[in-house]
Order: sequence, then structure tokens, then C-alpha cells
Amino acid sequence: MSPLRSGRAWLDWRRGSAPVGSVYQQSFALEERIVPVLERLAAESFETASFYIRRGNQRLCLFRADSPSPLRMNVRPGDMRPMDDSAIAQVLSAFNDRNPAARADIALPLDTSGITDPHVASLAMPVFGTERRLIGALALSGPSSRLTRERADALKSRLRESADRLSSELEAQL
Repeated sequence: MSPLRSGRAWLDWRRGSAPVGSVYQQSFALEERIVPVLERLAAESFETASFYIRRGNQRLCLFRADSPSPLRMNVRPGDMRPMDDSAIAQVLSAFNDRNPAARADIALPLDTSGITDPHVASLAMPVFGTERRLIGALALSGPSSRLTRERADALKSRLRESADRLSSELEAQL
């Protein structure tokens, strides 16, 4: 059977109608705010910008704007990734509603290199909605040869500003 298109994420309808319906409704509300931010981040940073949400024990790439560089990540909207030690998974774990103590000492944005793939580095920030509830993780990812520690440090303030602005807009909208 063919996948069901939800916003910009491809989802397998066989996983059940409730999760697909939930993501489908959320994606319309989120897409108009998040996608322009991702496109701007990708254009300014020359890295891939993406937005992930947590689905059970995995993370789902909901939206993505590709790096203008031909060398980039091979994750598409709708792809599920493990909840590992990557910056994105750490943000989704630490800032969920069930784990408020885990956020106390976290320096944001989180950045990691070589966790899911030995050649990929990423930065991630939480994005919140009403009542400071985690909506997802805003991330920049790229090859570790290009997204070095120095380059990641230079991009952190831009990612932080984008996530903070997006959280303010979504808090007012949702």
C-alpha cells in the first residue's frame, strides 16, 4: 500500500489511524510557521534544517529544508530515527513533560557529532507551545567535516533565536 502524505511528512497508514490523524492535524497547524523558519535557517547556515517530534521510542522528521550543498543528510520528512544520544533525541527526551528535572543543567543548543552516523553532526533546540509544553526539536544537521565544533558554536545563537521566536509564535497560535 502507498504511504499517506501529511503536510510534508510521509506516514505509513498501517501504523494506525489515531497516530496518523494526530500528526496530520498537527502538521497543518505547524507547517505554516515552521517551514519558513527551516528554509531561512538552511539558506543562512548552508546546513540542513529540520523539525522533529517524538513518536513513542522514536523521533519523526516532520519537516525539513535541505542544505544548498550537495553533501547533506539523507533523512526525509516522515522518516523515523532512533531515540539515541544525538542532540535531537536528547532534546526530545529531556524536555518532555514527564522529565522536568532533566532540563535543569542543559546548555542549549545541544550539539553532537558522530552519534547516529559517524559522519553527521547536529545542533538542536526545543520548541514549546502553550504552557511551555514541548512541541518538538528544531535542528541543524550536516556533515561533521563541515559542521565542525567551531562552526556549530558560530550557529548556536542563530538556532537559539529561531527556536525562541518560533516558541513565542506557537504559544500564541496553539
